[in-house]
This record gives sequence, C-alpha cells and structure tokens, in this order.
Amino acid sequence: MKMLPNRLAITCLLLGYLCSWAVVAQGQHQPSQAYFFAPATTPAAVFTGGVGAVCEGPVMAPDGQLLFTDVNTGTTGGIIWSYNPQTGQTKEFRAASGNASGLAFDAAGRLLVAEGPNGGGKRISRTDLPTGARTTLAAAFRGKALNGPNDLTLDAQGRVYFTDSRYNSTEPLDQPWMGVYRLDATGAVELLAADVTRPNGLVFSPDQRTLYVASYDSPGAGVYGALPDDYAGPALQLTGEIRAYTVLPNGQLAFRQRLVQFAGEGPDGLTVDTKGNVYAAVANRIVVYTPQGQQVAEMPLPVKVTNLCFGRGSYRKTLFITAAKGLYTLQTIQEGKSLPLPNATESRPRSR
Repeated sequence: MKMLPNRLAITCLLLGYLCSWAVVAQGQHQPSQAYFFAPATTPAAVFTGGVGAVCEGPVMAPDGQLLFTDVNTGTTGGIIWSYNPQTGQTKEFRAASGNASGLAFDAAGRLLVAEGPNGGGKRISRTDLPTGARTTLAAAFRGKALNGPNDLTLDAQGRVYFTDSRYNSTEPLDQPWMGVYRLDATGAVELLAADVTRPNGLVFSPDQRTLYVASYDSPGAGVYGALPDDYAGPALQLTGEIRAYTVLPNGQLAFRQRLVQFAGEGPDGLTVDTKGNVYAAVANRIVVYTPQGQQVAEMPLPVKVTNLCFGRGSYRKTLFITAAKGLYTLQTIQEGKSLPLPNATESRPRSR
C-alpha cells in the first residue's frame, strides 16, 4: 500500500512526459514561415508592362521560358507574354490569344490554353510549339458553348481538368452553372462539379488523389439554372473558399471538405509544393496552407496577385507570380511540384 503513491507519481510523470512529447511532435509537423521563405526574401518585380486588365496564368515552358497571359486587352483579344528568367527580358509570344487566361503544358510539351470570354475563344485549345498550329480541344458541353474557361491542370493520364466561369463580362451565359470539367483524350467533356459559386484556380495534390479548387466570387454575380438530370454533385454554395475534392479512380470528383473559407476576399490561382502544401494567390499576398487547411505562411506583395506557379529545373524553388499588370518572382525553401516534360530542351516555342 505504501508503494501506491510512488507508482501514482511515476505514472503521472510518464503521462506528463508523453504529453510533452506529443506537443513537441505536433509542433514539428506544423511548419513556420521560415520553412517556406528565408527571412530576408521578398518578391521581385520582373515585368510591369501589362496592357490589359490583369496578367494571369503563369507556366514554365519546356525550354525554360515563363509564359503568362494578359487578359482583356480590347480588340487585340489578349496577349501571351514570354519571360526569360536567365536574361530578364520579356517579349510578346502571341497576340490575339483568344483572351487566354490559364496555361498548362501536356506531357508532350504542347501548350494548352484556357481561352476566356470578352471576345475570346471560350474554349480549351492546344498549340504545337514547333509549328505554332492551334487545335480546339473543347468549346462546348452538351451542345452549348462554354461560359469561358478560366484555369486548367492535367493529371498523370493527360486528362485536362478545367474551370469554366465568367468574370467582368456582359456576354450571355450559355451554361447555366459555372463548373469544374474534365476533358478526356477522346474529346469527351464531363461536368464534375457544379457546387462551386465561381470556380477559378485548381491544382492537384502531389499524389493526385486530391483536386483543390478555388472559388472567388462577388455577391450577386453569375447566373445559375437547372443542373443536368444525371448530375449527382453537391448543391450550390454561395461562398468564397478553397475546396478539396477526392479524385476517384475513374476521374470523377467527390467533395471532401471546405479546406479554407474566406470573408471579404477570395482565392484566385493555386499551386502546390512537393510536400503537398497549397499556395494561394489571395488579395495582395501569397498564403500557404497545409493539406489540412491550416495557414502556415504568408508573403505580401505591393499589388493584387492573381496566379502563381513553380518553375522547373533550376527554378524548382522559384515562384512566378502574376499580379495586376506584371510578373513577380519569389524564392522559396520548398520545391514546387509539376508534371515532368519529355525532351524538355528540344521544343522551342515559336510566336504565333
């Protein structure tokens, strides 16, 4: 009986040690600002000559050039710019871009473009870089024109996932919802989610089991009608947020959670690093979230930011950020995640 207090004391000490260890271990899994950005790191403006409403859609080409778009440029139909990170020079890659917004490259090194509204193509197009030839991959869903593709990304099978929304346009909405779609190699277009108010940026997690979708809306904007009879997704929610969808084996999406919710502002473009952390363009800053939705870092910029991407090769730790009428670079601690490109030095983009 006299031993009981000692045993109790020992037990309490062990429990206290285990709790302290758990707290420390938990802290080790919650990265700090320094895990992503060195203390003295600040964004650097490398181009400020945009002529449209906003620059968008950065992506690194197979040859190391950084392509980005210049949206809403009147009669020109938009511009795609090409920035050379080695020389610091920016030049026009393509005028009359179809009012391009989001850009991506497929595994063959071909340029995929989300062409928006306001006199744009309202389609997903593909450009063969050596020849400059453009092909329409998708311009309609169930016989009606798309509203205006905004952003796009690819999975490892080459399927194109894209958002079809509408910003700052008085053109009619042919699709009564603003959805997330998948474009298959066969050319088939499938509506995957119509529960997002105004879908914008989207990106896969590194293992491609999750698709993150940003919703960036303003009150009263948009026109929504009846969904297809066979649509079984969640009901529409009027809110600004980053959503996480589980990617099913057949390429369908299953809503999992609202990863982040916003008040008075919303996310635009998204990207991820190799650890699965999500980087979002929000108002005038870059915000980093864990895969569980916890904010762990933030980097302010002097202007409103729209989109971002990591580079490739020696630029795997460089964020390229489109903002207002320009392009910024930001050095990171973590490496970005992107699909590999074959023959990366063989395809040279030709201005067309």
